[in-house]
Amino acid sequence: MATKLCLGNDWNNLLKLCNGKICIDIGANNGFVTSLMLENGATKIYCIEPGNANCKQLQDKYKNDERIIIYKIGCSDEKKILKNVTWLNAWMIGDPKTINFPVSPGACDVEGYQLVDIELDTVDNLFTNTDEEISFMKIDVDGYDYKVLKGSINLINRCRPIIIIELSCYYDVIEKNSVPEFIKFVKKNNYTFVDLFGKIVFDEYIIKEFPYHSSCDIFLCPTEKIDYFMEKFHG
Repeated sequence: MATKLCLGNDWNNLLKLCNGKICIDIGANNGFVTSLMLENGATKIYCIEPGNANCKQLQDKYKNDERIIIYKIGCSDEKKILKNVTWLNAWMIGDPKTINFPVSPGACDVEGYQLVDIELDTVDNLFTNTDEEISFMKIDVDGYDYKVLKGSINLINRCRPIIIIELSCYYDVIEKNSVPEFIKFVKKNNYTFVDLFGKIVFDEYIIKEFPYHSSCDIFLCPTEKIDYFMEKFHG
């Protein structure tokens, strides 16, 4: 069942913060959120997606759109290749022998049940040679989200993007650490939690309402941009 953190505005409303911005869509899937970013005025979008079938859909859909750059790769906090994993248990997650539950059952409907190798890299490595101002990031990778965040630290410090990230019930299993560590990382880098209603929320609320049996999305806003965020979100 969804927690209170899950509730909020629809995606189209959430993504109006993309207007006039360069964005990254991590876990782009078939491009649903990418399309909404474009509708809301994004000037350029980097789509990061490891799935063969999903990447083919993205390439077919945006082959004539110069605003879309597609990277067929997964993101993490290190560069590596996941060997012989299935999409059922390893939608950018890891060795299925260590995870005995289906993480992304819907993924197999798209990508199939065969064993695959998945290339992973950090956001920082992917964007090391660009001085573009990345202003908005969406991270939705079924439990690997904190790893993606940690692998983006240089870009985060340089660009200070607004981030919408999925909080997942698989977090503790995959990370083998605690939700407070994730909260500490966010605060250490001077970001503020904002729920999908555009309301600032605090540590105790995140811990209490964390979706241990579900998933939800939340904004991470640079603290120095919180007034700008509120004006754009509620305006």
